[in-house]
Amino acid sequence: MRGIVVGPDSEPVMGAQVTGTALGSGEPRSTHTNQHGEYVVMFGEWTGQWVVAVRAIGLARSVVRVVRPLTASYLALESRIAMSVASTSLDTI
Repeated sequence: MRGIVVGPDSEPVMGAQVTGTALGSGEPRSTHTNQHGEYVVMFGEWTGQWVVAVRAIGLARSVVRVVRPLTASYLALESRIAMSVASTSLDTI
């Protein structure tokens, strides 16, 4: 699987953790994005449905579900995985 991760400003997110997990086996595969926000996750012979989760410091976690066809040697996520700014509420002391 390969794709690109972008932030709320549509700029690439470098160093984001991308984890693909097979829904059937629960087996995760992870990598990090490069300076262009690009990533490649190797799945071997696995086909079927996957959940792809992306995490980056200062941004909200993003999750998408994808299906890898039986005939695909790789799965290209043509749509970018967009992340939003994380919001945190702090208690008053």
